[in-house]
Amino acid sequence: MDIKLTVYRTTNPEVLQRWREVNNAVDTWRDRVHATLTEHGLSGREVYIDEPFGTFEGIAPAAGDDITQPPQGWRHNPKNGLFLPRRSTTKGKQIAAALAEPRPDPRRLPGMPAIVWIGLRRLLSGLRFMDGALYAEWANPLPDDQVDLSIWEPVRLSEYYRVVEAAEEPIR
Repeated sequence: MDIKLTVYRTTNPEVLQRWREVNNAVDTWRDRVHATLTEHGLSGREVYIDEPFGTFEGIAPAAGDDITQPPQGWRHNPKNGLFLPRRSTTKGKQIAAALAEPRPDPRRLPGMPAIVWIGLRRLLSGLRFMDGALYAEWANPLPDDQVDLSIWEPVRLSEYYRVVEAAEEPIR
């Protein structure tokens, strides 16, 4: 697979406000999921979601878990090895309901697609806020009609890497 990194940048106030709002919503969602798992004795478990939809996929069994005896209200999914709420029980229905709200998607921003299909490949962007701007990183060039260039500007990779290196430089 040939990766041709493409990067866009914006300082548009509307986009940056949306970015802040959705990141706060993601934090709230994460806290709610962890509170639900803690309430059911499963704190510290790794949570899996279905990208890009943000729907709960399950939790990873902890080391030493007997997958033939999942926690009460849960079942083991042999297809992906995760524990899922057992919807045939009252407790499982309660857990599933508490985890039903999808994680907000930070990639849904004005002027930038959240998902792009190029042939049979589904592309998702990586987003980084650095030096007062939001950067969208794609593994391939996007079709010209996919990005609103009045909001987002293409960035040369050399410039992007300079910003990345400056953001990762340790504070002295």
